[in-house]
Amino acid sequence: MSKNRVPSSTAHKSTMDKNTRLQAGVHDSGGAQKTDHDNAALLTAITQSRFMLDANINAVDSEVIPLHQDLWNAEEGISETDTRVSKVEDIIEPLQEKVTMLMTLSKELAAQIEDLEGCVHSSNLWFVGFPEGFEGDTMDKLLAKWITTLMPPDSLASCFVIQHTL
Repeated sequence: MSKNRVPSSTAHKSTMDKNTRLQAGVHDSGGAQKTDHDNAALLTAITQSRFMLDANINAVDSEVIPLHQDLWNAEEGISETDTRVSKVEDIIEPLQEKVTMLMTLSKELAAQIEDLEGCVHSSNLWFVGFPEGFEGDTMDKLLAKWITTLMPPDSLASCFVIQHTL
């Protein structure tokens, strides 16, 4: 071996150190100062970015907090509305039954009023003491049968004639 020649393990080590320094940004000529300057610039940029992010986050927070309060108020209002609707639903169910009953009663009373109005007219006959609905299908048939039973048919022809029925 010659004296000028560096053993292979040493040559490999110096090449590796040089590659490591290049990857780290360290150059042979004044590299340490340049790396410190780059690191300081990078640190300054990171710090400025952090301050900008903090400012933006604070701005977003200042916008979000009122929205959060509005949502909370809306949720509270919805909860109150749900409670009121539930109470109204509880009240409505018995009232619906009552309305149905009153409508049925109203129909019955309307029918009775119609019957009473018919009784008020002077041309109508009142049958007192007979049960409701005794006339059957029509009053005309009942009267014709009843009158012919009480009076002989030959005497009826001269007395009166049924002109029309309602």
